[in-house]
Amino acid sequence: MEYSQNARLVLQCLRRHGELSRAEISRMTGLSAQTASVLMNKLLKDELVVETHKRYGSIGKPATQIQLNPQGAYSLGIKLGRKDITIVLVDFTGVVIDRVFLQQDLSQPEAEMELILQQSNQLFSNNPGSALRLAGIGVAAPFRLEAWHNELGLDQETSDRLAAWAGFDVVDALEQSFGCDVFMENDGTAAAIAEMLFGVGKRVNNFVYLFLDVVIGGGVVCDGDILRGTNSNAGDLALMRIGSPGQSSLLLEHASLFLLLNKLSKAGIDKPKITQLSGDSSEQRQIFDQWVEQAAQALSLAVINIHSLLDTEAVVLASRLPRELMQYFIQRMEVILEQEHQLDPGQNLPKLLEGENRSDVHALGAAMVPYYHRYATTSSIPPRQTF
Repeated sequence: MEYSQNARLVLQCLRRHGELSRAEISRMTGLSAQTASVLMNKLLKDELVVETHKRYGSIGKPATQIQLNPQGAYSLGIKLGRKDITIVLVDFTGVVIDRVFLQQDLSQPEAEMELILQQSNQLFSNNPGSALRLAGIGVAAPFRLEAWHNELGLDQETSDRLAAWAGFDVVDALEQSFGCDVFMENDGTAAAIAEMLFGVGKRVNNFVYLFLDVVIGGGVVCDGDILRGTNSNAGDLALMRIGSPGQSSLLLEHASLFLLLNKLSKAGIDKPKITQLSGDSSEQRQIFDQWVEQAAQALSLAVINIHSLLDTEAVVLASRLPRELMQYFIQRMEVILEQEHQLDPGQNLPKLLEGENRSDVHALGAAMVPYYHRYATTSSIPPRQTF
């Protein structure tokens, strides 16, 4: 069913603010009380929203509170990685109600599509009724799965296997299998969508999101909406050049977890895992600190360039690193920016914030894309709070 822009505006308002009364919805959206009431009755009938309880104030009649109905719709989010696949089933409020994580090297596309269908059907079976109210499927994947062989240290066998993904139409294959709309997003953009809807985006309308992964990725949020760009690849900062003319290099050559893992392996640490790094190990910590200096210096230059172009409120940094190590990384960047990149008087550096979504962030963002297309609007809703 296609919903009007006004109905989408109401749903977007509820998604950002949670429980609201009809009067609050009218005020926040700028819709007349009558229009807001008619729309709410329609959304209640379609079971996309529910009335919860009455809120009593000091004067006047108690106001009935309305919120999104968790069972109003469902979405599948799929994260395709070179070495893993994550599938999440998400309710209408954005809560992950079931998930599958497959740790394996990506094989031939046809085999992976069949595996995704089997695993997704199991999620539907575990959650009766979810398939009947499926809004669609979102897929998050790196830009060009088959690329970056040298930068990622891929062997020839892996490179040859990933080459089969070049030109493979993931959207068409999944639409044929599931019989519903499928939306594809760059994995950095998908993670930025999750942060926009469930994290920093609840209080900040303009920010650049950076995810430190094997390859650094990201997305851009402007005026409370995701910025995709001409090729749906806005915020792919891995390819940003830093340094002076003739001596410039790509950001991914300085700020990526692949570099950190490579340093640890060369130091004789067998099969290091990002999520298991410890600040208590003197050997690991020394290598980590060396990597932090290189990555933080490079990212600080990128932040200055980003701020000059977008005048953004904040830069949000997230990673699979343990939280205490990620917080140390951000603190080091703050020191570098303050000491080495002073702006003109009257100009302020963007705030560096830690991402609030860490678990399944790419798959969660992918799952929100069908909701975004079917139930959202580009009209800006005031943030819940500001700095």
